[in-house]
Amino acid sequence: MPLPAGVSFRDKDGHERHRVRVRWWHQGPTTYRELALMPDDLRDDLPDHEVPGAAHCGYGSRNRCSSATTG
Repeated sequence: MPLPAGVSFRDKDGHERHRVRVRWWHQGPTTYRELALMPDDLRDDLPDHEVPGAAHCGYGSRNRCSSATTG
């Protein structure tokens, strides 16, 4: 999932990333920080902003989740 414009983080190897993997199987999370599949110490650097279309994400709806967040 792409992060909002101007937002990035450094992965464990120091590479700058502008996209995150999402925990698509979790129901309820709606912010970038809650949805990101990454170590907690890195996740804390993500914005706590609502992801557009996040209410449609959840178990079994991976395609709808990723298409809703790509703009």
